[in-house]
Amino acid sequence: MNRLIEMIRLNTQKKYGTSGDSVPYPEGLDQLSLFNEAEATARQGEPEPTFEEATERTPRKPKQKGKREQDFKDLKVTVIEHELPAEQQVCPVCDSSLHDMKVEVTRTLKLVPAHFEVEEHRRHVYTCRVCEKAQSEGDKIPFVRADMPNLPIPGSFATPELIAGIINSKYTNAMPLARIEREFDRMDSVRISR
Repeated sequence: MNRLIEMIRLNTQKKYGTSGDSVPYPEGLDQLSLFNEAEATARQGEPEPTFEEATERTPRKPKQKGKREQDFKDLKVTVIEHELPAEQQVCPVCDSSLHDMKVEVTRTLKLVPAHFEVEEHRRHVYTCRVCEKAQSEGDKIPFVRADMPNLPIPGSFATPELIAGIINSKYTNAMPLARIEREFDRMDSVRISR
């Protein structure tokens, strides 16, 4: 009976007791101090900095000249002119006409979200009028179709751009097909089932 009681006590100690990898506390403390980075890195005995030293700013790195022009150089530029109407080009002091002194240019970056467009391929089919008139019973009328690029998925309305967009969303951005379907529905109210 004593052996069984000892086995239960040891098992309980092993399961619920303290583990062997307990952390020794620093001398005089009842628990570890986890947020003492400032105290740990402080130099003991060094005098406190003055207010001027503590609030002194480091000089900022100068802006790189021409960076915005470098970033925007390959993008399409849409110029929007802002001019006063002719009737407002009057001096507010002497009522004489104003002249255009200079143009102030402000360049902004605009994001054009993805949108849908319908490509309507009109494939012309040609036939011979002479063969139509000279047709006898059982003869086939020759016709010729204009060339058209093959669709990536025959019978589908998907273009290579749409397929590439779906593949990019699914595999690069890790979006599930249900979320891609909802995104397409929000963009232009186009219902494309997953």
